[in-house]
Amino acid sequence: YKLYHYTIQIKTNQMDNYIRCMVRMDNEYVLNVIIRENYKIWFEKGQLFYRNITFRNYLYFVINYCIENESHNCLLIINTFLKELGLGKNLHKKNVIKYIKWNNSI
Repeated sequence: YKLYHYTIQIKTNQMDNYIRCMVRMDNEYVLNVIIRENYKIWFEKGQLFYRNITFRNYLYFVINYCIENESHNCLLIINTFLKELGLGKNLHKKNVIKYIKWNNSI
């Protein structure tokens, strides 16, 4: 994979689906390569809203997605990478949860 991963043509609008699929399948090797290539872009992405939770950047979303899907190997890879960068390991606790539902009852 490392030798030929550049030949995989993934469109930018399908990259999120590809990453989610790798997390669901708990494919830690592919996710490790993707993280090392894209972590700067993930930190720079703005806020992301998913299931009434506002994430500060895309990496926080991936961490929470690993926890939801019980992808322990992927979560371990992400935490190890964050330790190499010198960042904290409990980044999933920094998300803002908003439960705002409209009620149109009279």
